[in-house]
Amino acid sequence: MKKQRPEYETALIATKKLKWDLLADYKAADTVHMHKRYYKPRYLEACVTSGKACRFYAIDGNEPFLTNPHHAVIGWITDYPDKVITTQQRV
Repeated sequence: MKKQRPEYETALIATKKLKWDLLADYKAADTVHMHKRYYKPRYLEACVTSGKACRFYAIDGNEPFLTNPHHAVIGWITDYPDKVITTQQRV
């Protein structure tokens, strides 16, 4: 995809099999999409080290990290966008 349309963003979906220490080797992936259970310093720092931004899915608006997200986070994937926005504005 990157050769055909380099302007398209490509995301890697993180699974249990992902070797986080080799994240930088995924040259075609611009971002990492991962379940909210991966919102931990280890995984966030792996994204920073590899130069990849991240988005989290399965966000329901009740997560405590929504009000002060890590700087590597560029978005949330949710079925409840209004609730997420309301939670983020409670700063």
